[in-house]
Amino acid sequence: MSLVRSAETKAITTRQLADDGTNGDTKARDLIYAGVLATDQLAPGIYQLIIRAGDAERRIEITILGPQQELTSCATINGSGGSNNRGLNIVFVGDSTSYSSMDAFKAAASQHYAFLTNFVPFNEFKGTINGRVATTLVPGMCVADFEGYGACNGEQAIRKAALACPMDEIIFLSRTHFTSYAASHLIFVSAPQESDRNLHKTVHEFGHSFGGLVDEYVVTASQGGTGIGKASTSNSTPNCSAPSATQACQPWCTGAPIGSTEYKQRFQQERSNSPCFAITDQTNCQSNSCIWLENSNPTYSYFQRNCVPKLSDTVSVGMSCMAGTGCYQGCYYYNWFRSVPGGIMREVVMGTFGAYNESLLRQKLNTYK
Repeated sequence: MSLVRSAETKAITTRQLADDGTNGDTKARDLIYAGVLATDQLAPGIYQLIIRAGDAERRIEITILGPQQELTSCATINGSGGSNNRGLNIVFVGDSTSYSSMDAFKAAASQHYAFLTNFVPFNEFKGTINGRVATTLVPGMCVADFEGYGACNGEQAIRKAALACPMDEIIFLSRTHFTSYAASHLIFVSAPQESDRNLHKTVHEFGHSFGGLVDEYVVTASQGGTGIGKASTSNSTPNCSAPSATQACQPWCTGAPIGSTEYKQRFQQERSNSPCFAITDQTNCQSNSCIWLENSNPTYSYFQRNCVPKLSDTVSVGMSCMAGTGCYQGCYYYNWFRSVPGGIMREVVMGTFGAYNESLLRQKLNTYK
């Protein structure tokens, strides 16, 4: 559409929606109207959208008025992929209680941005990853309990500050001590200093918010988890799999896994003192740091026993897996399996994402080219 703005009314010309099957609607004359609004041509701001429907000619129109609020407090990070808003737009927002000046925050944000974009596979897409900072610091109101877990209660202010920039993902940086975590397209990073561990935190949490990856360490009850999972789905847990007697870790492994008897033998080589395989009652099983699987649990069909070890560091049950991967017990739940022995989604400062997780991230990154 033609973006002609009136200085008096701040109106942008009306776009009439169509029901002809060629404007994003499903098919002609099905009473579903659609149209394309080229919002990437608009300056950053908050706009008002007016929809009018049902005039004498059954037209449906959309008018954009605005911007109601000009948003100009945004700066590009040195060395950023560029100013192409069609790329992946990452906005850094800083905690006003943590940074003494905007320059101090920009320096910190630049280090986190550089570390992220040099990490595989993001380093392959540097030219399309745009890094910016919101030049208004906001109070994150981040608190931690006695175990270090907590929350940042300033989420609304953080998201509002990020509106200053073209935005797909938000990274909030704070010097406060708490356990870093991810929300919807927003990560909260506790980085008292730009240490190697804290820079890795940003990559790990970005794997959650952008990649949709789940933690590959086991989330215990004290962390809000249950420890034992049922059937996994590729949509909600793309990097974890629950093998059966006939299928190893889909989709990165194909075919049957090694037999449960062979798994028992390999595991006992890894941990010769594990009592789990010899226990037959639930009470003793759980008191000996093992997990108890009900017969109805999907992974019971693989283990063929109720009492099994909690996890394995080195034993892979997969036989036909994607290069650089295997099928290792312990992925968000004790009885789910991951693709690499150790990686950044399991240990914050360990290794890479792993070949399979990298392929998932590349699929998403390719949509921003």
